[in-house]
Amino acid sequence: MSYTIRQVLLLAVLPCCLVSTAFCQSRETSLITGQVIDAKTAEPLAGVNVFLSGTTMGAMSRADGSFEITGIPEGAYDLIASMVGYWRESERILVTADTCASVQFELQPRRIWMSEIEVTGEPPAGWRFMLARFKNTFVGESENARRCEILNPEVLNLAYDRDEDLLSASSSRPLLIGNRALGYLVTVELDTMTASPIRWTWRGVVRFTELEPGSRREERRWKNNREDVWTGSMAHFLHSYINGKIVSEGFTAMPVGSRGMGLSGKLDKLELEDILTQGKNKYVYLLHGPVVLWVRHRRDQILDAGRWMTEQQGSWLDIRHVDVEIDPAGWMFEQEGVVRTGRWFKHRFAEELPRDYRPAEQ
Repeated sequence: MSYTIRQVLLLAVLPCCLVSTAFCQSRETSLITGQVIDAKTAEPLAGVNVFLSGTTMGAMSRADGSFEITGIPEGAYDLIASMVGYWRESERILVTADTCASVQFELQPRRIWMSEIEVTGEPPAGWRFMLARFKNTFVGESENARRCEILNPEVLNLAYDRDEDLLSASSSRPLLIGNRALGYLVTVELDTMTASPIRWTWRGVVRFTELEPGSRREERRWKNNREDVWTGSMAHFLHSYINGKIVSEGFTAMPVGSRGMGLSGKLDKLELEDILTQGKNKYVYLLHGPVVLWVRHRRDQILDAGRWMTEQQGSWLDIRHVDVEIDPAGWMFEQEGVVRTGRWFKHRFAEELPRDYRPAEQ
């Protein structure tokens, strides 16, 4: 199901409206049902957003607190239950063929404070300066980012430290980003974000909703832009890594001790058993750190003054945690514990695709 930005905003702002369920096309799909109640009163909660984190799949709880998500492909997911005025709850679920799972959430009430602006060192232009800095950091500065709009900036809590040149952000309510470059409304529950000129990190959950194209031409443009963003991305690399297709998919990869320590030797194919292994089931793989991978895709090459060069010499994937979980399609369950530099560092939410996105060849 697709929506225009206006229709999606109505669903997001008025949670008592009709149930919204996004379907994923797959031959092997399953069903999740359940109920959401208030943990203190045991009363059912209507209008709770229940969704599979990072995907387009989700539903809104009905008047009796019940929900139903259909059309779910096999895999491991983080099922999220979220509503303004309550603490968010999450549960890892495993969906197999013909699964019909039932989950009950008990949400704890929480107090919501109004957004505040905290300025340290009085940066120029105050709020406008911080908002522009936030958009450049979080959404990006690419051509795609120019077609993105933050629809409700008033939910942001922003703080800037001029001495450290450090921007901090969180949101008191879900942040809505309209991405007219890729055709999604992106809803971000931003717990925290910090950004300096050389590094940025964020924590939270995100869900996607398909927008309704205004024309066939726009539909084709979205399709092409999505494939363009996917090609050479970190998810594309990890998917190729899992399937032993690093070279055939156009990647070159080398393990390094740490950035600046030099390469340990060129590998046409990484040894999967050394860095990547299957987890407890076929739906979860583990990247074993600490290790740094240098990665370049053939599209990163540019012809400069008659010589083949690379944009920022490719990308570095710094895996700092012992085990980082990814799914078979190459999507990370959590970004925490992984630092991207080089070309992938430039990829922000303007280039973010949902976990259930699949390019045409897949």
